[in-house]
Parts: sequence; structure tokens; C-alpha cells
Amino acid sequence: MLSEADNERLTRVGPNTPGGRLLRRHWFPVLQTSALVAGGAPVPVRLLAESFVAFRSPDGSLGFVDEGCPHRRASLQLARNEECGLRCIFHGWVIGRDGGVVEVPSEPSGRQSFAHKVPARRYPVRESAGLVWTYIGGGEPPRFPDFPFDHVPVEQTLVAEVHGDCNWVQLLEGQIDSAHLSHLHSSTVTPTLSPMAIADRGPVFDVETTPWGMHVAATRIVGEDARYTRVTEFVMPNYEFIPRAAPPGTEEYERIARFVVTQVPIDDVTTIVWYIMWHPSRPLARGENGTMWPVWNDGYEEVRRLRLMGQDRAKMAAGHFSGINNLLTEDMIVGESMGPIVDRSREYLGTSDTAVARFRRLFLDAIRDNENGITPRGSGADVPYAAIEGRGVNHPASVDWRDAAQPLVRS
Repeated sequence: MLSEADNERLTRVGPNTPGGRLLRRHWFPVLQTSALVAGGAPVPVRLLAESFVAFRSPDGSLGFVDEGCPHRRASLQLARNEECGLRCIFHGWVIGRDGGVVEVPSEPSGRQSFAHKVPARRYPVRESAGLVWTYIGGGEPPRFPDFPFDHVPVEQTLVAEVHGDCNWVQLLEGQIDSAHLSHLHSSTVTPTLSPMAIADRGPVFDVETTPWGMHVAATRIVGEDARYTRVTEFVMPNYEFIPRAAPPGTEEYERIARFVVTQVPIDDVTTIVWYIMWHPSRPLARGENGTMWPVWNDGYEEVRRLRLMGQDRAKMAAGHFSGINNLLTEDMIVGESMGPIVDRSREYLGTSDTAVARFRRLFLDAIRDNENGITPRGSGADVPYAAIEGRGVNHPASVDWRDAAQPLVRS
């Protein structure tokens, strides 16, 4: 369990909160690039309890600014998208794509220089993997993470955008908890992974802290001298590199795409979860990961309108464990069922929650370091994003998962 005070520090994301200040040291994905049309309507973006608009200028370049016009705070979602920037429809003020107010036509001709005295902030923005990313922390932005998917053509990536009505932490904690795979997902995991997940429903956790986060290893007994260890890589503050559901060295292992998940806090009680798939050598088709991408990209809002996200009790009676026909929907429904912000002071954690408990300590320690002027874990320039990969490893009982998972990025 966690104290109420620590739970507040862990979950609140506003600009004047300890957790919010830590999160603002990082880049976040906010939109799919297809949402921005050159010269088209600005798109509202909510991030870390603040409001912005993103837009693509007529020349194709990106802009990201505060939503409220600095004049009278009218929404720039309504603005005209012109060559010079966003022109507020209220009084015609223009906020430049590169920041600052460049025109104030409602002022007399002798007052035009007034525009240069009005602060209007522009935020760093870039495109990667079919997503628009931004940094809203102020000052010089940190180096953009050297993700492996940043180095492949966009047709070799797939993304899905998932809306969650709860705090970001409870969705993140679900991703680093491999124990639930044997229960919640027992009817929906892949045929390759399912026998291993069900063979031992109580995995032994071994969590190893790294300078950027942690290795989360969950080992299951799958035979007299056979073990399966699922190593999820967690990178601060909110990335999980998910193991591929096939044995290393097999044709299927090489065929399967890599997979990373990140939970982006919209505010204290709303989250966007981004699922990013990529393959280093071939294009990806939306249907190749089963029903996941069509459901999340095209039909998720319809699923959300169904009571309990479409849980089917008849299906459960017929043998399906959860009664929910999509793995990602299973994750979302349990996270949202905890409430907007779960009361962690009422929990009773077991050994299967080792990774969850370690994450909380890492994040709270990072908040403390940030408050004391120390570079927090995962906030430096030395995180080897491009080399990090989740791993599923078959190995004898006598062989440590660290040796079997080579090459493993070590601290």
C-alpha cells in the first residue's frame, strides 16, 4: 500500500505539482501526424492538465502553441491558419509558428510595436513514427529519445491511440505486471505465448534497477528443467518495451514486430495510451496483429459505449476467462474500473506486485531528485533507447535469465 500523500505525489500531473514538474522534463506523443493538414484547422491538444493547439502551416511545417490567444484568451482552435501563423478570429491577432505575436491589427497604427512585447509561447515539436511529439517543459528541450522506430520508414510502423478515463499510473502499472497475463489475458494471448502463460500462473519476479528504469523479469515453470522468463523493459517516466510472443531464434520471432507502449497523461484523470509497433526491415499491415489495430483505431469509441466494454457473460460461461474479446480492452477495463485515481492506501500487495512497488519507489525518488536539483533517473542524455528491447526467453532452470537474455542492455 501507499500513503495518501505519496499517492498524490505519484499521480498529479499539473504544472505546479511535483510529479508534473518531473514529467515536463520529457517529450510526449500527442497526435497522429495524419490529424494535421497543411493549412487546415488547428487541433486542440490537452497534455499534463494544460491546453494547446497543434497545426500544420500551409508550407507543411508544424506549430504547437498555447490554446488561448494571449489577447483575450479566445481559443486558437478557431483561428485561421495562415502563412504567417495562427490568426485569432476575435481581433485578428497573429501568433507566429515560431512563437511571439507578429500582428495586432486591432491596435492603432502607432501601436504595432506593442505586438513584440506580448509573450506568446511556442513549444518544440517534431514528427516520428507517424506521431507528433512535443516538449512543454520550458527552457532548452532535452535530446529527442533515440527510439529504434525513429530510424525506419513510416510504413514500417503502426500506431494505435487509446483513450482511458483514469489516471495514467494505473494503466502503466498494468503494463509492467506480467502476472495478470496468466489470468486476465488467458483467453486472448497468442497461441505461442498462451501455453507458457497458463502453465505457471504465479510467476517469480526479479526486478533489476537500471539507470533509466528497470528490467522486469517474470519467470514461469514450463517443464521439469524448463523456464520461460518474460523481461519487460521499463524506461522512465512512462515507456514499456514489451517482449515478443515467440521464442528467440525462430522464424516467428523474426517476423513479429517490436512493441512499445507509453501512457500520456492528459490530466489527472484522463490518459492517452499510445501503442507503437515497428519492424526494422519490412512494412507492417494493420491486420497482421490480429484484431488489435482495427478495434482501437476504428471502433474503440463504439466499444466504449457498450456497458462494461462489451463484456459477454455467455462467452464467459462457455469458457472465455474475461468475456472481453480484445486484449487491449481487457487492460483498459480493469484500469478504469479502479476509479479515476485509485486509492493505493487500501491495497494489499503480494510478491507478484514487485515491479509495481519498484516503479512507485523509482518515480517518487525521481520526484525527490528533481526537487533537489539532481538529474532524475531516465532524464539524462545517456538512455540507450535504440538498444532497449523487451525479451521473452526460454532457458533451463539452472541458467539465470540475465545470461539467457543476452544481449541484454546492462546498467
